[in-house]
Amino acid sequence: MMNHREIFDRVKTHLLTQNAKSMSDGRCAYRGDGGRTCALGCLIPDEKYSRKFEGLFPTAYVNADALADSARRPFADQTLTKVLQEETGASSGEDVTWLRRLQYIHDQTPVQEWETALLDFEEKYVQS
Repeated sequence: MMNHREIFDRVKTHLLTQNAKSMSDGRCAYRGDGGRTCALGCLIPDEKYSRKFEGLFPTAYVNADALADSARRPFADQTLTKVLQEETGASSGEDVTWLRRLQYIHDQTPVQEWETALLDFEEKYVQS
């Protein structure tokens, strides 16, 4: 199980080392062209990754309510959420929201601005 600091440090190191978005077919991808991975994709072991994750996002909770939520919002996925929970220890809706905020940096921020965005995220959301 990882705490927010450990997750953040791993994702930050990964993104700044990779220095490129993980893309496939012109879209952000957990596993992209050239072996790249996104912010959350780098937290998913190869043996737990599924191509079915692409285009989906983790839901806030893994429970009966979340299953109903997944039915209403087809882009939410319980399996992806479970994998991220197993790998990171994300155990609450707040944790999943935190992970999604971190993913947003990969998906929506230009690569040349990642370092600044990650520093801002760290100041705002990561406990020392």
